[in-house]
Amino acid sequence: MLYMAKLLAVMFGMYIVAAKLVKDKSKFGFMSGLSTVALYLLIFTMGLRIGSNEEVTSNMASIGLDAVLITVFTVGGSMLCAGIAAKLMGLNKHGLRKSEAEIFTEDDGEKDNGAMKSSIITLLVAALGVFAGYKLVPLIFSDMEAFQNGAGELITAFLYLLLACVGFDLGTEGGIWEKFKSIGLRVLVLPLAISIGTLGFGALYGLISSMSVKETLAIAAGFGWYSLAPAIIMNAGFISASAVSFFAQYI
Repeated sequence: MLYMAKLLAVMFGMYIVAAKLVKDKSKFGFMSGLSTVALYLLIFTMGLRIGSNEEVTSNMASIGLDAVLITVFTVGGSMLCAGIAAKLMGLNKHGLRKSEAEIFTEDDGEKDNGAMKSSIITLLVAALGVFAGYKLVPLIFSDMEAFQNGAGELITAFLYLLLACVGFDLGTEGGIWEKFKSIGLRVLVLPLAISIGTLGFGALYGLISSMSVKETLAIAAGFGWYSLAPAIIMNAGFISASAVSFFAQYI
């Protein structure tokens, strides 16, 4: 819990700094590139640590199956609860009522293409990390425990850097509180429904699988944030659950 609190403190701290002090965000365009570099380094290092762990590699089949099934459970649960909430509130897929739909002008096609490209790149980086961890790390490092500890420290450092960049970027955009106030508490309906469905069905999978409810809840609580959830779970010492979370994000 303290680890998560520190990460959130860094992100929100950088948000406040950027929102209060940055007047010209064009001068900080490099932060987007730094965020991307931090993300790829984080994913690659997690892949190295997972691929070099014998507990993971010797149980890859069961870990892969768990990753698929918990994805089906959590995504299905979130869709079910979000659909029910949207129906009751009369909301469309963007969380808007029909009378508000015309104000939504985002280019979905362009956004989807960008998201697909980013997903492919992160998948390749993850695969490269796992492969290098499995094939190369044992040849280079004789003390695997020292490597695991060192990789864990790097993961924490990259995670802090990534969240600092995210917080800074959000702060330079501004207007979040204004948008929240204009929409009202209704903005919380879909996130709350998704959280209930994801966590509820994640816990359900823990009851019928070989994993504990604690592990499946931790994986579900990542909500698909592939750069955060596996790192936190891994830092807590649940390497197999971290591997399930890591692979589940790409399904």
